[in-house]
Amino acid sequence: MNFLDVRTVMVSHLATDVICTWVVILLWLHSRKRFNGTFLWVIDFVFQTTAVFLVVLRGTIPDWMSMVLSNTLIIAGTLAGYMGLERFGEKPGRQIHNYVLLAAFPLIHTFFAFVQPNLTGRNLILSIALSIICFQCVWLVFRRVQTGLRRVMRGVGMVFGIFFLISILRIIFLLAGPRPDDDFFKSGTFDTLILISYQLLLIFLAYNLTLMVNRSLVLDIQFQEEKFAKAFRSSPYAMTLTRASDGRIIEVNEAFVQITGYESREVIGKTTFEFRLWVNEEDRVAVVGELSKGGKMQGREFLFRIKSGAIVIGLFSAEIITINQQAFILSSISDITNRKKAEEALRESEERYRQVVENASEGILVAQNGRIKYHNPKIEELIGYSTEELTAAPFTEFIHPEDRGLVFERYQKRLTGEDLPQIYPFRIIDKQGNIKWMEINSVVFSWNGKPATLNFLNDITKRKAMEEQLNKMIIIDELTGLYNRRGFLALSQQQLKVAERAKKEMLLFFADIDNMKWINDNLGHQEGDKALMDIAAILKETFRESDIISRMGGDEYAVLALDTADLDPDILISRLESTLEGFNRKGTKPFRLSLSVGMACYHPDDTPTIDQLLAEADRLMYEQKRKIKTLPAIENGSAEDPGRRIPS
Repeated sequence: MNFLDVRTVMVSHLATDVICTWVVILLWLHSRKRFNGTFLWVIDFVFQTTAVFLVVLRGTIPDWMSMVLSNTLIIAGTLAGYMGLERFGEKPGRQIHNYVLLAAFPLIHTFFAFVQPNLTGRNLILSIALSIICFQCVWLVFRRVQTGLRRVMRGVGMVFGIFFLISILRIIFLLAGPRPDDDFFKSGTFDTLILISYQLLLIFLAYNLTLMVNRSLVLDIQFQEEKFAKAFRSSPYAMTLTRASDGRIIEVNEAFVQITGYESREVIGKTTFEFRLWVNEEDRVAVVGELSKGGKMQGREFLFRIKSGAIVIGLFSAEIITINQQAFILSSISDITNRKKAEEALRESEERYRQVVENASEGILVAQNGRIKYHNPKIEELIGYSTEELTAAPFTEFIHPEDRGLVFERYQKRLTGEDLPQIYPFRIIDKQGNIKWMEINSVVFSWNGKPATLNFLNDITKRKAMEEQLNKMIIIDELTGLYNRRGFLALSQQQLKVAERAKKEMLLFFADIDNMKWINDNLGHQEGDKALMDIAAILKETFRESDIISRMGGDEYAVLALDTADLDPDILISRLESTLEGFNRKGTKPFRLSLSVGMACYHPDDTPTIDQLLAEADRLMYEQKRKIKTLPAIENGSAEDPGRRIPS
């Protein structure tokens, strides 16, 4: 006797399937333009719901619909879901074998439904087909997609993994012995539990699909924020981010500091009115009014007062953006003072023009018909060629071969009136053969009655070199000089590949400073920073130069010790404890340092990921913290010594 009526279970199944289908449809409507494959998920859930509906109607509709068609829809829907996952994970594959499965399934099912009616046979081929497709889903999520997506898709992969295991369990049960009753609605307790399991798993699948899309959206947002931050910091224009509600500056970039002379700490938290940046207050009011109406402003010229009191002409652009549901104004100021002076000089007289241009700190030249018609002395200084040499050849001769096409193409398009970026970098080769980076600002004007370009050149070679150096520095923690989280993860991923190929073992240590909050709260954050630097020095002294040592953030550190097959972990722990104790014995600090440490071992045969190693070491470290009650670290040891927190 079955403890639940199968028809009741199927009606409940239908109700939950309808809700899940509606959830997936909403998910598709909101994310179809951003993610591929979501429509195939809708097909999957629509097919599953339709299949359950047909089963519920068994006895009132033809048997081929409630038996063959319903089960074929289940397999077709599962296949559509798998193909949707492939597209979402950007790993579409060939489906010939699945199409063969889909074509063969209704034929075999028809045989067991009408030629030789057998409920066990129908359930068996359904479970086999489901297990085949579900296994492909699991393999896709945990093996085929890129490592970064695996964490995002992990929940969906686990649901399909459970689908697979339940299908295998059902196959074993069905093969264990025949079932005498061929009526689906008189199925036994085991089959009823299987149906309930499938119902619950479909609910979990809808939930995890929604969670997977949301996680992907968060990653996209983080990526966009990182791109915005890089563009903001490296822009050659003075950039400010201002809160729209009260006009207070939230952030400025380095170009703002260079152009205005104000340090960031002098302006952040203030309004431009407070340090009198605008020469004419009416201009600022007009800008606020225009932004409130249209949301943006492009290329308007205004006068600005820098810290020295000098007046500069700025090409001002601004746009209202939304960050965390709050309105901000992103504005940029391009200092066009020299350019405006040059243009004014050209309009007034040739002589005054020459006085301004020839004494300008930037190179200025006029290009017409592909040749240099005029240049100031700064151009000769930048390129190293004489006037005769500069005018004797097309200007492209002095440009790096890889950049000639770009510069000449923009030169021609600008003359035809196309809207192109005014400022862009390119390389030249000077007379000594040195490669230099130039930043050009080009405008079209009339020279002797014919169109030409007026070009302003600045040598940015040093800036380019500095940018390359900064790109290298983004993996270093500024306070301790150790690798930061990004640097640690990047280098560790490389070492894991090397260790896997070379079959070498490694150890990963994850450490956390005990009593860090007490140090910050009672001695101040300056002492806390010193403690962070002291631990960095202790770790450098303990481990080898070839090991990867990093500050992961806050008061957490990680060390990947390389090639440790012949190295006893206890020796490393003992060495670290000895170094730490030696530091504390010096008594030069108003506190005693202690660490809680967890250790994970890398064996190439297991091939764990760096995230798995970190998670294991982090878990062991917190187990160590829970075992030992940490007392406040105070001067002169007047409380119980909290310095021994290193696990052996």
